[in-house]
Amino acid sequence: MAYSKLKALLKKAGARTIDALWGAIAEAIAKIRVLRTLTAPVDLTRI
Repeated sequence: MAYSKLKALLKKAGARTIDALWGAIAEAIAKIRVLRTLTAPVDLTRI
């Protein structure tokens, strides 16, 4: 699942150079991390 999201974000970025590709990879990983934390289940037993 993460791989397909990474692939889609990289295609959307359309990087044409190696430096731009590495920047797009970093941004895509950051977006995936945010999405994972927002959609992670909440443990209500600790409240």
